Amino acid sequence: MKPKPKIFEKLKDQTFVLNLTIPQNQIQSSYQSVLVSYQSKLKIDGFRSGKIPLDLVKDKVSATTLLEETASKAISQVYSEKIKELDLKPIIQPKIKLKNPPISLDKEWEVEVTGCETPQITLSPNYQEDIKKINLSPDKPETLVPKYYQSFLKHSQVDLPAILIEANLSQEFSRLIDQTTQAGISVDDYFKSKNTTQKAYQDTLTQKIKEDWTINLAISDIAKTQKIEIKSQDVEDVLAKNPGISKNVQLVYYLLEQQKVIDYLKTLK
Repeated sequence: MKPKPKIFEKLKDQTFVLNLTIPQNQIQSSYQSVLVSYQSKLKIDGFRSGKIPLDLVKDKVSATTLLEETASKAISQVYSEKIKELDLKPIIQPKIKLKNPPISLDKEWEVEVTGCETPQITLSPNYQEDIKKINLSPDKPETLVPKYYQSFLKHSQVDLPAILIEANLSQEFSRLIDQTTQAGISVDDYFKSKNTTQKAYQDTLTQKIKEDWTINLAISDIAKTQKIEIKSQDVEDVLAKNPGISKNVQLVYYLLEQQKVIDYLKTLK
């Protein structure tokens, strides 16, 4: 008999794995909730809105769709409760694997959920000596920031979770597919026009993702070490001038933090 997997396991790179049990009563409850949701949306002659019998709803909506939405709802609820209990702070959508297939309504589910928290970075104090040399160089001001970033990459140690890289790659490929679709060409045609291959594109993109994450983590680390804080008033001032980005307040915080860190680096002599 195989030993039961640990309920919670966390790796040094901040990847975590949860082995969750979704009780059958919760599955049934989620299923009923999904049915009621469709009941309020469906329109069938002879029935008032929201009054369609649930048995008829089952006939009108694909069984696969109902089961998929039930799984999403039930697993999300148990996952949310568990990460709150364990005080986890995921930064990506988790990967979900059913351990006792097939999925059905008449049994409990054993689910493996993999996610990750923000990776930890170690930035060598030697980076400051690099920054001082950069500041004393006769280079043009616009070349300073790229050189700061290269210094971060040289003096940083960080173990990025594979699941984080995969999630970022997936986002970028989805964006590429959207762009090529709008342009009326296939992804293969795009690669041919750039004289590259999907493999080469993925390798280049993977390296860029790793570098971007390292730079961003270094910026956050410096802000924390130097006690650089972003005031709510600073954010409000930016949003007042740029209301179009009001839905992405987190980006505003990051951009302000980035600028303050750069301003600090420029003072190092």
